[in-house]
Amino acid sequence: VPKPPILNFFAPGDDPGEDDNINSVPGLRAFEANLEKEIDALDKYLEKGSASSNVSSNAPYFLSVWKEIQAAASLVSVGQTFPAPKASRQSNLEKTRHKRKEDTVPVKVDIVSDEGTTWIRVNTIKNSRLRAEFNEIDAYTDSEGEEDDEDDHAPAAERPDWRNNSVIRMAASLLAAAQAHPIPRPPVVYLRLTRLHPDTTEPRIAQTIEEVERMGIQLWMGERESIAPAPNPQEPTSIPLSLQVEPVPTIDINLDLSLLVAIVSDITHAPTPSNPAEAKERYKPLVRRPWKNKSEAPADLNGGSETPPEHSGISIHSRALCNQAEQERQHGLFNEIRGRFQKHYPSSVPTFYSSAEARDRLARIMAKIAGPNERRRAEALFSTDQDAEQRFWQGSRFPSGYVQGLIPIRVHAETDGQSLQGTPLSPFLAQLETTCKYILDGIQESAGSTEVATEQANLPIKTVAQRVKKQSSNATSPALTPHTVRSLLLGAQKGMTTLTANRASVKAIVREMKQIRLRNVQLATEGEVGSLEAELEALAVSDEGPREAPVAALWVVEPRSLAENLRADADVNGSEGEQAVEAAEGDADGLLDEDGR
Repeated sequence: VPKPPILNFFAPGDDPGEDDNINSVPGLRAFEANLEKEIDALDKYLEKGSASSNVSSNAPYFLSVWKEIQAAASLVSVGQTFPAPKASRQSNLEKTRHKRKEDTVPVKVDIVSDEGTTWIRVNTIKNSRLRAEFNEIDAYTDSEGEEDDEDDHAPAAERPDWRNNSVIRMAASLLAAAQAHPIPRPPVVYLRLTRLHPDTTEPRIAQTIEEVERMGIQLWMGERESIAPAPNPQEPTSIPLSLQVEPVPTIDINLDLSLLVAIVSDITHAPTPSNPAEAKERYKPLVRRPWKNKSEAPADLNGGSETPPEHSGISIHSRALCNQAEQERQHGLFNEIRGRFQKHYPSSVPTFYSSAEARDRLARIMAKIAGPNERRRAEALFSTDQDAEQRFWQGSRFPSGYVQGLIPIRVHAETDGQSLQGTPLSPFLAQLETTCKYILDGIQESAGSTEVATEQANLPIKTVAQRVKKQSSNATSPALTPHTVRSLLLGAQKGMTTLTANRASVKAIVREMKQIRLRNVQLATEGEVGSLEAELEALAVSDEGPREAPVAALWVVEPRSLAENLRADADVNGSEGEQAVEAAEGDADGLLDEDGR
C-alpha cells in the first residue's frame, strides 16, 4: 500500500507514517471484543451438547468483515458510524420501525479504507430472510386495502412496496452518508452481499440486486475467496513494497527544535561506545545526595537520605541516553544526513533553515541543562562569524565541515508562506499545511474558551454536554504542541522537507491528517488543497516499474538529547553538574517534551 512521503530510518514495523500497530485503528478493539463475546456464546452452546444446526450466530458476519479488514488498503477505521440526513419521506412501515426525532440517522460502515475514500459494508442477509420481508410488505399492503376509503386514497409514495426492503434501505442510507461526507469527493461505497443470490421463485430478489447497482453502489456478491484474491478491477488493489520508491529530500531543509538539540548533543559528537555495556557505563544513573548541600547533614549513609536511582527521574533519562548512544553507534545522525545528500545531490550544497521560535527555545534549553561544549555548538549554530564552523565542530569526532552547508543555519524570514522552491506545493504538503492551520486554530479556540467558561454556568446542561463532547472529539494529540505544529507548518508553506527527531509528532500529524479528511475540514478552496490520493498516485506502478520518486515532506531520525552534564564522568559536584542533575531528576519528562520528543 502506498505510504505518505516520509523518509525514515526505522524498521518496517516502526514506520512513523503508520500507526504503532493494527490495534490502534479506531474500532478494531471493539470489533475484537464483540468477536470474543460471539465465540464465548458459541462455546457455551456447544457445551450443552445440542445437536441442532439452527443455532443463531453472527459468526458469518464477523468472518466476512475480518476478511475485508485483512484485504483493506490503508485501513482507517472499523465499524465507524456516520450521520446521514433523514429521508424527507418515509413510508408508514418505516415510521413504525424508526421513531426518531433527530434530523440525522447514524449509518454504520464496516470498513473505512484508502485514506477514507473507500467504504465497505457487509450484509449477510439470506434469501429466506428477504422473502420474509417481502411477505411482510405484502401483508401490510393487503391490510391497507381492507381499511376505509380515507386510507385507500393515501399517496403512492406512502404505500410500501418491495423497494422498502432492508437491502435497498441500507444502500440508500450508505449513499446518503457518503454524499454528506465528501473528502473532497464522496467516498466510493461497496456493499458485499455474502449469502444473497437471484432466485427464480422470487423475482424481486434479483430486482433488488439490480436496483442496488442502479443506485450507484459497487456490489460484491458472495464471500471473499481468499485473503489475497486475484486482481479485480472493481476492488482496491495494493502496490508491491519492492516497487515503491523512497522519497527524496529537498535541497533546502527545515529543521525543528528536536533536530537543533540533536545536532549539538554530546551524543552526536562524542566518540561512540564500542558496545551497549559501555553505553550503559557512560550514562549510568547518578545518585542525588542532598547532604552535598552544606546546610544539610548526612542522615543515613546506607541510603536513607538518597534517592534510589531506579525510582528517580534521572534514572529514566539515563536509560534514554543509553539507547540514544547505542543508536548513534549503529547509525550516526550526521552520517545519515551526509549520505542522503551525497546520494541525491552529489554536486550541490544543501541549505538548512529553522524558525526564530526554535532558535530562541534552543537558547533557553541550553542555559538550563547543556554542557559547555553543547553550549558552544549552539552559539555557533546560527552565527555568521568566520570561525563559527570551526567552533561548532571543535572536539567532535567528525572533521570540520563534515555536513556541508550546516553552518550557519538560516532563520526563516517572515513571509506570506510562498514556497522557496518556486514550484507548486505537492498535494501532501498542501494537506499538511491545512492540517497544521486547523490544529493551531483549535489551540487558539481552546485558549480562548477559558474566557467564556463562566458563561456556561447559565447554559442548559444538554448544551454544555454537547459542547464538551465536540471539543473532546476534536482534541489533538499531546505530541502536537504549538511550536511543533508551527515548525511543520513552516516546512509545508516553504515547500521544504522538515527534518525532525520528533517521531511521536510525525505519527500524530499523519493520524490527524486522516481524521481531518474524514471530518471534511476545508480551510482553503478545493483547487488549493488537494487530497492524499494525488500524492500517493506518485507512488503508483506502471508495467515498466516504479515512477519518479516523490519529494519527502518529512524526514524522521532518532532523537539525541543533551547529555554532556549527565555523563558518568561529569563533575556532578560542580554548579553546572548539580544544576543538570536537579533538572533531570526533578523534571525529566518536561525536558524530554521541551526538546522535541
